[in-house]
Amino acid sequence: MRVGWLVPLLILCIAASAAQPWSKGMDGAENAIPSSEVENVDERSGGFESFKENSTDVRKDIEERVKEFRKLKRSETKEKWEKAKEEYSEVSKNMREWAKEKAGEMKEKAFEIRKQYYLTWVVMVEKWIEKLQAEINELSLASDVKEEIAERLAETFEKLEEFKSEINESDSPEDLRGVVAEIREVWKDLRYELRASVHSYAVEKFRHLYERLEQVRDRLEAQSVDTSELDVMLSDINDTIGDLEKAVGTPEFEGKVKEAKDLFAEAFEKVKEIVREREEILGAKVLGYESGIAYAKVKGSFTLSGNFSHVLIKGEGNVILPKENIVTKVERDGELHIVARGQLTASGDGEFRIIAIGKGTLDLSGEGYYRVKLSPKEPMGNETEFSGNESLQFGVIE
Repeated sequence: MRVGWLVPLLILCIAASAAQPWSKGMDGAENAIPSSEVENVDERSGGFESFKENSTDVRKDIEERVKEFRKLKRSETKEKWEKAKEEYSEVSKNMREWAKEKAGEMKEKAFEIRKQYYLTWVVMVEKWIEKLQAEINELSLASDVKEEIAERLAETFEKLEEFKSEINESDSPEDLRGVVAEIREVWKDLRYELRASVHSYAVEKFRHLYERLEQVRDRLEAQSVDTSELDVMLSDINDTIGDLEKAVGTPEFEGKVKEAKDLFAEAFEKVKEIVREREEILGAKVLGYESGIAYAKVKGSFTLSGNFSHVLIKGEGNVILPKENIVTKVERDGELHIVARGQLTASGDGEFRIIAIGKGTLDLSGEGYYRVKLSPKEPMGNETEFSGNESLQFGVIE
C-alpha cells in the first residue's frame, strides 16, 4: 500500500488552482477597464449553460475536441504554450507603454489595442488548456476522471472560440467589457470544477487506502493482537478524510492532503512494528499467510463454515455462532466484535466486516465487496464488489 500517486495528483491540483499563468494579465485588464463598470454590465443572454444545453452542433464539436485532447502530448503543447505566453507578454507590455505616452488621446486606437490585448489573452488560455490536458493524459487518474476533465476543457475551448468572435465584433468599450465579464465567469467556474474533480478523486483514493488499512487492522485483531494504538490512528485518519471532503474545491485542500499523507505514513509504520513483533514471537507465519484468507464487507447476510485459526466478525446486526468457538465477544460504541476459532459454522444478518483465516466457505447475500487468498502460495486477490449472492471458497485444497 503506497501513496506515490499523491505526487502527480498534487501537481495537477496546483496546475488547476495556484498556477494561473494569466492571472497577472487579468489584473492588467482590471486596470484597463474599471471593475465598477464591469459589475454594472447586464448579464448576457445565452450564457454557458444555455449554450451547452441548446447547441447540438457545438456539442458535436466538443465531442471531437475531446478526442483531439486525449491525443495531446506534453512535449507538443509546451512549446506552443510558451510562444503564446511570450506574445501575450509583449502585447501587454506594449499596451502599458502606449497608455503612458498617449493617455487621453486616440480613443479609437486604444479600443483596438484593448481588443488585441484580450484576443492574445484568449489564445494564451487556449494553449494553457492544451498543455494542461497533455499533463492530465500522463497522470495515473481513473479513465472516467480523465474523460470528465477532458470534456470540461473542450467545452471551455469552444467557448473561448466564441469569445474571440465576440471580441472582434465588439463596436464599443461597453460591448468589450461585457465579453470580459463573461470570460471572468467562465474561468471562475472552470477553475472550481477542475479543482473539485481532482480533489474528489483524491478523497476517493484516500478512502480506498483507509479501507485497506482497516482490513490489516482487522486481520491483526482476529489474531488477538492489541490494536488500540492503531485504532486511534484510524480514527484520526477518518476524521481527516472527512475534513478533506469538506475542503474539496478550495485552496485549503492541499494542506489537508499533506496532513492525511503524514497520518497514513505513521499508521503504516505502526503496522510494520506490530508485524515485526509478531514475527519474533511466531516466526514467519504471521497475519494468516500460512493458510487461506477471506475478507468481506457485507450489508445483508452471511454464512461462514469451515475450520479456522482466526475469525473476526465486526458490525451491527444479529450473529449466530457456537459458544465453544468464541474467544471474545464484546460491544464497542454500538458495534459488535467477535473473535472465534476452530471448526465452526456462523451466520448473521446486518452490516458486517468479516475476516476468516483457514479453510472454508463464505456465502454472502446483499451488497459489498470481498478479497480472497485461495492458498498459501497465491497472493491476496483484488477487491471485488458484489450485489446479490456470492459464494467464496478458500484454504488449502487437499
